[in-house]
Amino acid sequence: MPSRCEKIPAGAGTKRDTPKILIERVLELVKENGHYQEVEPILDYYLPSDAAIEFSNYEFDFCALVNPGGSEGIYVDVFLRGDFDQSEKKHCKIATFKSLNEDAGAFKVMGALCGVLTYYAGQYINSNLVRYYTPKELETWEKRQAEKHGQ
Repeated sequence: MPSRCEKIPAGAGTKRDTPKILIERVLELVKENGHYQEVEPILDYYLPSDAAIEFSNYEFDFCALVNPGGSEGIYVDVFLRGDFDQSEKKHCKIATFKSLNEDAGAFKVMGALCGVLTYYAGQYINSNLVRYYTPKELETWEKRQAEKHGQ
């Protein structure tokens, strides 16, 4: 079992991340580290997923792709690809960012957004990996935490 950042105290009930929680935590890190200032003025909207999925596996890739809009603008589509829960699904949409701008500079800014989202997603997920443990790993970890804290 991975041994990464076991920050959640025993008895607290380990919370699972959802697509919305994941993107909001990642976006917080992007903003806190000063990487959102350039993209914010050109954004038309940011739309997090409201999918009711709780992540229970960490064998996935966090993907952020720049795409030209069908009729206007630029989109950044954010999704997970791989095993992120116990279902057979291999793709999970996380969020969409859209700019109405279409010039090379806007593509560059939106591409940079993809990079920092991907970077901070890795930082966040690896620091909170227990939220992504499989059910069996989570059960083992919670028992170990309870024993460690005399419960």
